[in-house]
Amino acid sequence: MNKRQMAAWFTGPVVALSVLAGCQNGETVSQDKTVHTRSDGTKVTQEDKVVKQSDGTTVRTETRKVDHPD
Repeated sequence: MNKRQMAAWFTGPVVALSVLAGCQNGETVSQDKTVHTRSDGTKVTQEDKVVKQSDGTTVRTETRKVDHPD
């Protein structure tokens, strides 16, 4: 195998995966992140995100993370 064939063999799958991954991501319509720290040191992080998919549907994701101090 020559150098061009080797390069195509290794870069082909990388390019294909990046194209496929890019198609699944939608456009972020809104994103809101709030962080609250309670008096006992507990940190509460909330994130709301709305994404418009390529087929026109919207997906809302809500995450909440609570970090307790040691």
